[in-house]
Amino acid sequence: MLLVPNALKDPAGLSQREAPAIAALRTLEKFLSAVTLDERMPLIETRTPPELLADSVLAGPLPPTIYISTDRQESNAIEQLVDVYYQVDFDKGDGKSDAQTILVRTRHGEPPKVVADPFLDLYGGRLLAYSKRQTDRGGVFQVIACAGAFCFEEHVPDRARKLTLRLMATDGPGEISRAYFSKFSKIGEMIKDETIQYGRALPCTVMLRWNLEDDPNKPYLEAIDIKSLNWNP
Repeated sequence: MLLVPNALKDPAGLSQREAPAIAALRTLEKFLSAVTLDERMPLIETRTPPELLADSVLAGPLPPTIYISTDRQESNAIEQLVDVYYQVDFDKGDGKSDAQTILVRTRHGEPPKVVADPFLDLYGGRLLAYSKRQTDRGGVFQVIACAGAFCFEEHVPDRARKLTLRLMATDGPGEISRAYFSKFSKIGEMIKDETIQYGRALPCTVMLRWNLEDDPNKPYLEAIDIKSLNWNP
């Protein structure tokens, strides 16, 4: 069952403000029902090279959708953007679902496009893969992030001075991974000036790295910076 805006039932009554969300929903439905990368390419915007797209979840059918709900809509008049964030629940079978956040963006009044890179980071497994394997390369990912006021994990060095950043696919239970940061870091300063708040989940572009220096015997995933409080490129 799909949960859709009531405005779809009465197109003649749409206001200019509502129209982008309706067009965005139609694009999202086409994206979800597509079965090949060729079908999806006109519907997406991405910075991922074509050869990597061909080896991603976008190259084949996605699971059936249980329902779609609108999470939030944001507008930027200067850049002429309308962003609609949807929560999409995929059917995992046995009565279970897999909730994902998908962003559909309308630029300058052009047809809306699914912003594919966050979907690849989250549902596509790029963040999970990075969090499972130590590397000396940094990574930038678009996630739903939520800051926690403590660090309880004993494997994190000097945890009394650290805070936690939960990295999620939706604002809800469950997470893909956790990263940690110092109270005196850039992200710590963002908390102090209330740019971000404890317990409030937001779409963010996060810079991560594997910290192998604090204690070589206790490597951990470190959040270096929140580059933006959105999923802009």
